[in-house]
Amino acid sequence: YKFVHDNVDKMKIEEGVTDPSSAITSRAALPAMIWLPKELQKEIIETLQPIHERWCKCKLQFNALYGVRVYFDQTVLAQHLDKKETHIISSVLHIAHDILE
Repeated sequence: YKFVHDNVDKMKIEEGVTDPSSAITSRAALPAMIWLPKELQKEIIETLQPIHERWCKCKLQFNALYGVRVYFDQTVLAQHLDKKETHIISSVLHIAHDILE
């Protein structure tokens, strides 16, 4: 949470999302990405991989870790399936949200 707030000025709008298979279905408000430093990526991988392996009762090969994606009003992330070749088991870490009431 602190990392996100400390780095919000470094987020980059994901303007290159043009893949028709993308789950981001609205161009009205594209999400932004805050990239993670290598040390934080390593900590997340070392924490989550054993949890994933216990859950599936198998050894896993790490494939990818994305940064913190920031969604805005009118950003739409459609229900989707990830790439079956590489994303059999994955996690989404919900860091924070702000709901307009």
